Amino acid sequence: MRKLLQLTLFALLLTGVTQAQVCTPGQIYIFLGLPGVFPNPLIQDSLTPGTQGIAYTETFTIIVPQDTVIDLSAQVGLPIPPISVSVNYQSVTAFNGLPNGLNTTCDIASCQWPGGTNGCIRLAGTPTQGGNFNVAMTTSWNISVPAQVPVIGGTAIDIPIPGLNWSLNIAGTNAIDPQATGLWIAQNAPNPFHGTTTISYHNSKPGQVSLTVTDLAGKRLHAETFRAQVGENEFTYDASNLAPGIYLYQISNGENSAMSKMIVQ
Repeated sequence: MRKLLQLTLFALLLTGVTQAQVCTPGQIYIFLGLPGVFPNPLIQDSLTPGTQGIAYTETFTIIVPQDTVIDLSAQVGLPIPPISVSVNYQSVTAFNGLPNGLNTTCDIASCQWPGGTNGCIRLAGTPTQGGNFNVAMTTSWNISVPAQVPVIGGTAIDIPIPGLNWSLNIAGTNAIDPQATGLWIAQNAPNPFHGTTTISYHNSKPGQVSLTVTDLAGKRLHAETFRAQVGENEFTYDASNLAPGIYLYQISNGENSAMSKMIVQ
């Protein structure tokens, strides 16, 4: 009996380790301490592009605030000032618009993260169709409403978090390949990196292109213009003067632009 109990505990431990290895929250996002879902579509509205028939993975980081200030006028049915509330948990209930072959897995089975904690969701699989997809996350905060709030005071309610939509391009036999029709940018490599990294991009026509590097607040840190040829191009970017963190880089050819993120260690 004792041996059976030990084996059971060992199996439970292995299960916990397996679940913990589903994904890892982005350490940069945790370091910054800003609540939200990352990549944040207000800053990066496209996910890492993929290819039909090739394994794909993307990680979403969830950082849940302990409390927040919110306007509950719509829930109460009359105008009231914004009020501080406690966040019990954030739940993710659906991902809509995914191409066939891709699925999501949370680092905890319930896909509910308590207030003041963080977690992640792994989007992975092998896409079996190509195209441009609008991926939407359905998520909400469950909050405790203070007793002094009219009508709903003393209850716990769900508050939907809107605007979590990203574009996802899967190149394939049925896809409109951006490499053939406009401007496409690849993830810089290496990434994360220290010092220099290589940025590759595809341009549909020869001419001048511009590179802009900003921080997450939109402050421009670097800008330069250079000539690109038709097809594949690449250049080396020196980030030695940047502090460790997450930065956005954008390339534009005057008609189209593409953006991605880089992580400086």
